[in-house]
Amino acid sequence: MTGTDSPSTLTRIAFYIALVAVIATHLGLVTFFSYPAISFSDEPINIGDFDGHIGQNWHFIEAFEGWGKSWLYDPKLLAGCPMLIYEDANNKAWELLTWALWKLGLSKGAAHNTYLLLAHLLVLPAVFFSARLFGLRKWSALVAMAMGSALWFFDSFAHWLWFVGMVSYAMACSLTLLSLAFFYRYLQDRRFWQVACAAVMVGVSHLVHVWSFVVLVLPMAVLYFRYFRLLSLKEHAAIATIPLVTLAINSYWLIVALDFLRYILDSGYYCKASLAFIFGDFFGLVLNTSVTGPIGNRTSFRFLFLGAAVLMLFIWRRSGDKRFLVFATAIGYLLAIAYFGAYLKVLTQVQPYRNALAAAFMTLIPAAALVEAAWHNRARFRPPRVLYAAVAVLFIPGIQHLSSDILYFFPEQLPKVATPEEGFPVDISSSGYFIHYSYRHSLDNPFDHGLSDWVKREDDGIGRFLVQFGVPGERLTWTTDAEIIGGFPFRNFAHTYSNIFRPRDDIDLTNPQILQEYFETFAIKWVVIDYPDRRFIHALAVLDFYQNIGPHFVYRTKIKPNLFQAGAGEIRASTNRIEVRGTDPKQDIVLRYNWLHTLVCQPRCSVKSAPHKFSPIGFIKIPAPHPPDFVILNGY
Repeated sequence: MTGTDSPSTLTRIAFYIALVAVIATHLGLVTFFSYPAISFSDEPINIGDFDGHIGQNWHFIEAFEGWGKSWLYDPKLLAGCPMLIYEDANNKAWELLTWALWKLGLSKGAAHNTYLLLAHLLVLPAVFFSARLFGLRKWSALVAMAMGSALWFFDSFAHWLWFVGMVSYAMACSLTLLSLAFFYRYLQDRRFWQVACAAVMVGVSHLVHVWSFVVLVLPMAVLYFRYFRLLSLKEHAAIATIPLVTLAINSYWLIVALDFLRYILDSGYYCKASLAFIFGDFFGLVLNTSVTGPIGNRTSFRFLFLGAAVLMLFIWRRSGDKRFLVFATAIGYLLAIAYFGAYLKVLTQVQPYRNALAAAFMTLIPAAALVEAAWHNRARFRPPRVLYAAVAVLFIPGIQHLSSDILYFFPEQLPKVATPEEGFPVDISSSGYFIHYSYRHSLDNPFDHGLSDWVKREDDGIGRFLVQFGVPGERLTWTTDAEIIGGFPFRNFAHTYSNIFRPRDDIDLTNPQILQEYFETFAIKWVVIDYPDRRFIHALAVLDFYQNIGPHFVYRTKIKPNLFQAGAGEIRASTNRIEVRGTDPKQDIVLRYNWLHTLVCQPRCSVKSAPHKFSPIGFIKIPAPHPPDFVILNGY
């Protein structure tokens, strides 16, 4: 590491006091937003995207414990769907950690929650050691660490990501910074342990979130080619281990994913910012909640650190500092993807706006370096007094704006608006919002309201439940044993076409006859609606209102559901297995379950695909002759 540290005893004590203060403040905020009763609860945190990740974690435990595999075929989701292929590419580390902690004796819920706690705790050491590897002194690294904590809690996009369940990408932003730091340090010192740490960190970052590749690929490539001619053959070989180790760490799921490329679909639906979002982010405007999340746009810390980083980059550029290249590349490249990526179809697949947070983490190092440079040059810096006065005046609205962003996340602690003498109720909060949600974690899922209990009572094992809204749909997949068509509608897998709420142009939801045909095709008995859909409103002609369960409108279809499209008999479906009994051996059997190329039929029968109009996958067909009783298995 560069820079010298020769502090006096008093300075050393002051440093450790400051270090403890930063850590204690961070832990206090962790406790406030995800208090221990939740973090160590046997009940998994289950709001927003968390529900989908719970289902993935539970599926992984089932697949690994039952078959020693990393994926499975679930006939009870989406009329039959392979799980843990692509939709959890942002969740592999979470699955592994949940399984490992569960094996060590924790409940599944506590193991699941520990991942979020780990994400909270990793921010500080990741930023601190990144700063040290990039040559900052201890005090400056401490400043960077405090900045990282402020960004983690009080930048609205960072807070929204970990609050709603997109924990892995938020964690990956700090881990990719550390990965880049180890790689940079190796190019300076050429020590084997540094490239070994870089290889492991890059591999783990990809295990945490697959789009770590997008964050790292250009900065690491630019650094590598900058030093290309200075490296020996042995050093080139050492660097080549980084992608090899990354592939090795992630090979267990990448090999499977390659075999399923035939099913992959467009997934570029979220985080597609435009140039207008530069303006929106700077002024704290909410332009599209599918980009920044349904949260107030609080970005003052992000732009403060960006401004400081840009100024430091100019200083590094003039002084010829080696760090200029890596941070100018990383910050500029990630911001370009965040605000311009939506204009390129290929980049929409990585939800480009997410990279705004990765860029913000990259700014922490040059921003802290600016503080270091200002402190060490304070004696030589003698500006006119009028400049001091101007800075002091500007400091007031700066503190005001930063404090306002912090207070936004503590609505319960803000003073209540007084009731006027007239006595009429006041709906507005002191922060100026009519509805100001608390972005603290809770074990009370606002999207359930007893829906899971009702589904358990009504499930007859024959008729399926079609669920419009993704969150309750995902929740029902892990809280019940019913056959659910719903959940996140944008799964990038062709089997998702079973869900009529996935956007598509070839299905007319305004046509009641098509809806009736869809209900029959997928044996839909119940439909759960959460919000009006101008297209699906026509479905009321083929539905009977049943009851309200909290905010959920429950309807019953006017069909008699049948899981056989051709033939008759009895069906019992479970993970990786569909048992069929009492069929006519001389008749072709078509089950209303989605086909998969790994399915096999036993004994003495075969599995084919039976096409139908609602999905390119087709249903499971068992050609005659076949035994009266047979089992369809996922043959892996």
